[in-house]
Amino acid sequence: MAFEKKIKLEILGTDFEFTVSGAAYDKLQTELVKPKPKHKQAFTNFLTGVVNDKQRNDLIEIVKKPGAPFEIANALIEEYQDDLDIVVKK
Repeated sequence: MAFEKKIKLEILGTDFEFTVSGAAYDKLQTELVKPKPKHKQAFTNFLTGVVNDKQRNDLIEIVKKPGAPFEIANALIEEYQDDLDIVVKK
């Protein structure tokens, strides 16, 4: 089973529940490296795909705000990824 993590974010005073899976994360990364990627659409698709079904319509209204898809997706990704404690040595 791919790594899956349940994450709760408070957005504009409302708690939203997301379930981020390895497959959803990988799909987002694939969309972002395509030639001429549509970043806003990729982040919006990612968010609406991982949010609790009952909250999808509310989230769709929020991601219409300028910069919202990027900011929300960034918060989710930060929480989803493990801290690998990487240090560059010279």
